[in-house]
Amino acid sequence: MPRAKAIATIILGSQGIAFTPLAVPSSRPQESIIRIIRDIARALLWIFTGRTGASLNPALD
Repeated sequence: MPRAKAIATIILGSQGIAFTPLAVPSSRPQESIIRIIRDIARALLWIFTGRTGASLNPALD
């Protein structure tokens, strides 16, 4: 949930869209802070450049 909220805050907030997160019980472990930070950086990259970062992966060429 923390990763989804962080991404939604950045992406939806940049478009002026308000949202209400709803947690769903799960037995899965919470995601690591590294994944959250990585996806926040990816969202910011997308907002500022319009690129997702996928073009930086040479395996996709």
